[in-house]
Amino acid sequence: LVQWFPAMEDQQNQEEQMPGISLRETEHDRTELGYGTQAKEILKFFQDYIKQKQVSEGDLQEEENMDEEPQLPSPPESETSQFEPNVEKPLPSHIQLAKDVMERCIHLMSDKSLRLRLKVLGILELCVALLHSQKDQLLPMAHRAWPPLVIRLVNDDPLVVLQAFQVLCTLAHSCGDFLRRRFSKDVLPRLVGSLVAQAPVSARAGPIYSHTLAFKLQLVVLQGLSRLCEKLDMSENDLTKVANACMHYLSARQPTKLQEASKSVFRSLIRVDPDAAWLMLSEVYCPFSYEAPHPSLCPVKLDGMGKQRNEFTDNIVQLLKEMS
Repeated sequence: LVQWFPAMEDQQNQEEQMPGISLRETEHDRTELGYGTQAKEILKFFQDYIKQKQVSEGDLQEEENMDEEPQLPSPPESETSQFEPNVEKPLPSHIQLAKDVMERCIHLMSDKSLRLRLKVLGILELCVALLHSQKDQLLPMAHRAWPPLVIRLVNDDPLVVLQAFQVLCTLAHSCGDFLRRRFSKDVLPRLVGSLVAQAPVSARAGPIYSHTLAFKLQLVVLQGLSRLCEKLDMSENDLTKVANACMHYLSARQPTKLQEASKSVFRSLIRVDPDAAWLMLSEVYCPFSYEAPHPSLCPVKLDGMGKQRNEFTDNIVQLLKEMS
């Protein structure tokens, strides 16, 4: 269904990529519409001509027709529909099917079978993608799916947590601000705590660590946070929590992929709040010295000034150069 009925954004992108085709089709439709209008005008002209000729020859058929009550033209459907009571239109079949499937997936997310929970979460993600353009249907379903989804995120097998986080990112892309407070209250503290707790483990681990499930979970969470920071429009307090947790992964001791994922989070923070992101990075390491523009002003002092090179230096300098 997701392949057959892509979201409206995808359809718009396809139309933008093929403007010539859509333009030709539009011109073709307009041409056909013009031909139809001309044919009706010609037909009406000959009908009026025949009636006038019959009257000139003494045919009283027109007078007999005039004695009959004139039939008023029926108003167009657009006008009559305005006075009808608001009746919900039936949903398209694929939307109704996705809604019914999502309804059953909500009940099965708490099943005892690990394999079934993983399969249900995968189907749930597809349902969310299919309902992306139907906000009136998606938001109530997201409200119902949230409690069991939170349990899967904070208290389940790591494989399930991994899949549930993918569903969360898809929901955030489709629902946006609808999930902001829920995410900040129910999920963000657990994610931040998990990242901080796992940072020393991944910093001490060897090359084999990149094949473990814990590494994959760290990587997916960091990559997902970079998107969630922008999609959910987090508050300043939440952004500070994310930055403090991801700062551990700017260390050169961390695996390379985790460093890159952490830098992607800070790039998202820079797009959301560049001043706060600059201050957070400069407090850890600041390679530049700043002078006050006037002697009457206090000198600029940051905790990162004057520090020797450390494990965070390279990544922080790269991010600060990207900002300048």
